[in-house]
Amino acid sequence: MGIITLVYGILCIETWKIIVSVMLCFVLYVVLNYLRSFPKLKDLDNRWILITGCDTGFGQALATRLDRHGCHVIATCLTAKGVTSLFHKTSPQLVSLQMDVTDNKQIEQVHQHVKSILPPGKGEGDIFKFKIHYFAF
Repeated sequence: MGIITLVYGILCIETWKIIVSVMLCFVLYVVLNYLRSFPKLKDLDNRWILITGCDTGFGQALATRLDRHGCHVIATCLTAKGVTSLFHKTSPQLVSLQMDVTDNKQIEQVHQHVKSILPPGKGEGDIFKFKIHYFAF
């Protein structure tokens, strides 16, 4: 009787492992299928993107990834160390600037710099969206 109970217990544990594994695979399939359905951005080499908070973390990861995909990235960092770090991790196409998002004077300086580097026809009317977005938070 003890051996039968032991075998039954092992089979129940293995069955639960299989059930959990199948459920995890199903959840992973659903998540990946959902992510795959997102629309793909096209014409990336013609896009100009301003990202704040690029010293570390998500901002830096997003800036480097978009740079690798050919976007024109303007990345702002709080510190000079962050600007230097981005300079060494990215292509010459990425423009990194130092800016404190709580300092209106620095925001205006970056705004003027961004307007000066955008090609003709880019940013007209749209350039102010980043200021509105900043003030929304």
